[in-house]
Amino acid sequence: AAGESQESAGALKAAREEYAAAAALDPRFAPARAALTRIDRRLAAQRFVQLMTQGLAQLQRSDWSGAERSFIAALSARPHHSSAAGGPRLAQSRQRLEIALERATAKITVRLTSDNATEVTLYQVGRLGRFQERAVTLTPGTYTLVGSRPGYRDVRVELVVAPDSEPPRIFIACEERV
Repeated sequence: AAGESQESAGALKAAREEYAAAAALDPRFAPARAALTRIDRRLAAQRFVQLMTQGLAQLQRSDWSGAERSFIAALSARPHHSSAAGGPRLAQSRQRLEIALERATAKITVRLTSDNATEVTLYQVGRLGRFQERAVTLTPGTYTLVGSRPGYRDVRVELVVAPDSEPPRIFIACEERV
């Protein structure tokens, strides 16, 4: 009766203790053994939900190793459960993510040419100075080159660095007198 009272109140751990005590007094008392089995299943289900919720929160925070640990623990609580079993969709998503990360962090060498008189600045990178030819290693993205030279109109060139295309060759020089 004490176990049923605790279970009704939602105190599953306390209910388990009561049912376990009853089963210890009389191991053949079927209602206590059945209640113990039921409570163990409910506790395992709670633990599974808790671990899955924790793992999903870790994924949102990009805590990949923590999420993996939580999902492995959830899988041990409920073996072969499809939510934690990292099925083909998850494996495919993980593979796409790895490819995207690899592409986003790829280093691409861009060749820049100028007239050795124009002062060149590459926004997001820094001042490059004057040069005739220069190689700059960049990650994929959009950059802006600005050229300035006393007595000439400044020029701006947008540079798009893409991982799947041929590295661009850019010419930047101030040519129009003011």
